Amino acid sequence: MLDFRRGNGTKQEANMIVKEIRKLAKGRGIKIGKLNKTQLIKTIQRQEGNYECFGSAKNGFCDQGECLWMGDCIPAIKSASAKNSIAVE
Repeated sequence: MLDFRRGNGTKQEANMIVKEIRKLAKGRGIKIGKLNKTQLIKTIQRQEGNYECFGSAKNGFCDQGECLWMGDCIPAIKSASAKNSIAVE
């Protein structure tokens, strides 16, 4: 079984696009259906036995430094946080 954390198995490039993630998931036997990027990544994390935590780091801090998905995860959190903090006048 491959572990997609950096430095522990096959290395994959960070900041994957959805098409690449779908291909990866399909290759692992995951039924992708209409899953979005976050759902796909969490499904892969769960299947690997890793934390199913993509997009859930608090205050942009993540202690999973070897995680393949960190390049996508932290910016996704910051982007969501910025959208949620827009003031309505």
